[in-house]
Amino acid sequence: MAALCSPARQVASGRSLVEAPSSSRSLRLSSSIRCASTAVSAPASAPAGLVQLHQGAQSGLLQCPAAPPAPRTFEGDWNSRMLFNRGLDTVKAVDKDSLWSALEEAGDKPVVLDMYSRWCGPCRLIYPKLVKLSGKYSDVVFLKLDCTSENKTVFSTLGIGLLPTFKIFKNSSLVSEVKGAKYDELVSKIEKARMS
Repeated sequence: MAALCSPARQVASGRSLVEAPSSSRSLRLSSSIRCASTAVSAPASAPAGLVQLHQGAQSGLLQCPAAPPAPRTFEGDWNSRMLFNRGLDTVKAVDKDSLWSALEEAGDKPVVLDMYSRWCGPCRLIYPKLVKLSGKYSDVVFLKLDCTSENKTVFSTLGIGLLPTFKIFKNSSLVSEVKGAKYDELVSKIEKARMS
């Protein structure tokens, strides 16, 4: 009796030491795993995830696929998550507490601050281009600040009324800004900030 185990497996509290039937292979089972409502004993070093199935008077071999690796976790929009999982996201996320210290740490390097929201379509469209710019300009610091209620004080301080808004700082002072997803204007203002 071969079957496929559901992906949700829970380790039972007890340990059972049972041997598989000699006709299939003599495997020593060292822990119990519960698949759905069926008791299953897992072998200590079973090839290809073979386990012994115990369901009332019936028993047989059950094949459970190996558990997939744990995914990298990230809170954010789809584009950010995709770039993060590929190791390409070089734009540092900041909040109301870390923004000002990040500006000071940048020193005389230009800083591009992307103010966005997860629900904003133009924000999501321009973000991959911003990541490419961060790879192109290694002498510029790229930050992003999510437009949430926790960061509301920063938005009122900086006078944000449109998303996305890009603020460009140098020496912790505001140099210029770009309102909206205007890529060409953003590139020209970054170039200008780098030259000054």
